[in-house]
Amino acid sequence: MIENEVSILRSVEHANIIRLIAEHDTPKELYLVMELVKGGDLFDAISKAVKFPESDAQVMTHNLASALTYLHEQNIVHRDIKPENLLVEMEGNTVKLLKVGDFGLAQRVTGPLFTVCGTPTYVAPEILTEVGYGLKVSQ
Repeated sequence: MIENEVSILRSVEHANIIRLIAEHDTPKELYLVMELVKGGDLFDAISKAVKFPESDAQVMTHNLASALTYLHEQNIVHRDIKPENLLVEMEGNTVKLLKVGDFGLAQRVTGPLFTVCGTPTYVAPEILTEVGYGLKVSQ
């Protein structure tokens, strides 16, 4: 599974997707050096803020839509979009940038997918039906 994640991260390059800088494989461990996004994940940011101003919500929505559009153009489905996998770079109390991270469940789409996966409270209904799904589960 980690090989798939690394392969996908190697192949993508987008301002709103976490960047894989380097990897080091030892006989016992695989180390991934990822881009640092100062600010943490969206889940923590939501926990700290009572609410976000509309301008911050607009930045985050635009950044997420841009990343997902790019992934879909590459025939990649993330399958685990949730606040904990969205990294938020802050500038003071303002959201500067949002990046998609954690590609552990990501998959290249060459036909219908049938694997049931994702975080139960965020998973797309199409995944749970087990009748096959594709890129639209990330929309």
